[in-house]
Amino acid sequence: MSVLSAGVFDKETRLAITSLLNKQVSKWQKTWFSSCKFDVNIVFNEQLFCALSLTQSQMEDMHESGISIYADTASSEQILLQQMFNCNENTMQVLLQTLDTDPIDNVYFDLRNKIFAGFAINSSVKNCKQQPVIKMQLISEKASLSVYLTADVIQVWLESSSSDQNKKVVSPLKQAAKYSLLPMRVSLKTEPVNFVDVMCLKQGDVIMLKQEVEKPIPVGVNQADNVASGYLVERDNSKAIIFLES
Repeated sequence: MSVLSAGVFDKETRLAITSLLNKQVSKWQKTWFSSCKFDVNIVFNEQLFCALSLTQSQMEDMHESGISIYADTASSEQILLQQMFNCNENTMQVLLQTLDTDPIDNVYFDLRNKIFAGFAINSSVKNCKQQPVIKMQLISEKASLSVYLTADVIQVWLESSSSDQNKKVVSPLKQAAKYSLLPMRVSLKTEPVNFVDVMCLKQGDVIMLKQEVEKPIPVGVNQADNVASGYLVERDNSKAIIFLES
């Protein structure tokens, strides 16, 4: 199992990431929102091989870069634009009609770039998996944004970091994984059965599964499927599984 994709953070890593994100948000705020202040609230994923929960629409709209930004309410983007241009709603509508591009897209684009710059990585983290492990909420007086970072972004940062301090972060992450309890699923096959047949089942009946005896059984951990595989055996009068690979 990949420790780096476990999706949990030790204290040292949290402090480093929190400091980095606060610094980059401050730069972004000074660029676009000189008249308002954002409070920053950062939440880290707590479960191994899991992810922070998002709505279905958010999951479908996750940004390919690995950093996704969402307005927390329908009016948040409009309010942010008014704060950015320091104008009322009517003036804002007139301004939007004269612009060729949506200014909020530029604001989001710059926030992503500043976060990537803080992590000292390119803004092109390829093949990002949908495993958001950090949520950063930016809260102003009347509006708020939620920023989600995937495990891939953090993984690239850890792997590309040249400083000894950041390289040491990987070791405590292994320790965090070592002492965490995980729900493990050992799954056979799911077999569709006619409703009438189910209602007529009685003791001694057999349902054939399309699982060959010689084939290994997949093992899942939390939300991750097929993390490992193995064979069912008997040990000390209990069912057990011998792992083949991980």
